[in-house]
Amino acid sequence: PKFSATRERAYYAAMKSDLKNLASQQEIYYSDTYSYSTVAASLAFTNSDAVIVAIGAATASGWSAIATHLALGGSEGCAIFYGTPPELDALGPVAAELLARAAPGELSCTGRR
Repeated sequence: PKFSATRERAYYAAMKSDLKNLASQQEIYYSDTYSYSTVAASLAFTNSDAVIVAIGAATASGWSAIATHLALGGSEGCAIFYGTPPELDALGPVAAELLARAAPGELSCTGRR
């Protein structure tokens, strides 16, 4: 049981790290184009193994994204948004719940992570 909790913390750490890296890449992209992007390749963003990052809304005024880990299933994950609050249901119900309770630029994760 103790090893399982350690492994789960590592999954959440990977998701948080990927979203922070995505945020940095979005800001670099914005400084060049004055808009944000939903295309990971145009951001030069690569996610960690087994982490799925979905970029939802991306406009000149903000963006949102959610990260999930294959080992945790689709009902747990982390989300983030910057700028104008995004359409909360664009990334699914888990993202809507996470983004609704977060402030811009703040990571929000399921559970107590």
